[in-house]
Amino acid sequence: MCDDTTCKKSFALRRGGRMNLHFTIAMHALAYLAKHHDSSFSSSQLAELICVNPVQLRTVMTQLVHNDLVIASPGKFGGYKSIENAQEIQLSLIFNLFRIKTPDTRVITGEPTSTCAIARNMKSIIEDFQTEELTLLSDFYSHKTIGDILTIVNSKENSHD
Repeated sequence: MCDDTTCKKSFALRRGGRMNLHFTIAMHALAYLAKHHDSSFSSSQLAELICVNPVQLRTVMTQLVHNDLVIASPGKFGGYKSIENAQEIQLSLIFNLFRIKTPDTRVITGEPTSTCAIARNMKSIIEDFQTEELTLLSDFYSHKTIGDILTIVNSKENSHD
């Protein structure tokens, strides 16, 4: 049996939280650009390095540029470049930027006009659970940064030597 906090975290993680491909692409791109902060990369170069389709990458990069998390330079010799303090970016900022705002499947049951007390209240209960789940995940990511990703990568690479 798990304690209350562990159960809540387990529930959020079992449901897959709200991590998605765009969130992962954003973390990967920001970490790569932060590591190579003196260089600029085209969307084609970054897409190849991140192992995603250039269209998917550009969708994510547009949001990162719009939120001042990446510098974009247009033109033939342009591309994406890291902002000065990219290693300090909290993952919660990226998580909240790319989290799935509406579930792609039905998760709420019941009807407020039902004669059943459970059915009448289930919608608000599930909505409360979802809010708590997002708070737990956002809090988890608020303690992690792009710099932490680079530190973990270095640690994993050094352990292979």
